[in-house]
Amino acid sequence: MAEEMISLIANKKIDPMITQTISLEEIPDGLTQLETRHVKGKIIAEVA
Repeated sequence: MAEEMISLIANKKIDPMITQTISLEEIPDGLTQLETRHVKGKIIAEVA
C-alpha cells in the first residue's frame, strides 16, 4: 500500500495537502490546531 501511494505522489496522480511541517517539540501545538480545526490539510512531524 505504501509503495502504491509513493508511486501516485511521485507520478503527480495525487497531491497530498500538507499544511505545515513541525518538529517533535511542536507536536502538542500541532495536535491542538488539528483538534480545533485551524488547519486545512495535514501537519507533518519531522523525526530526523
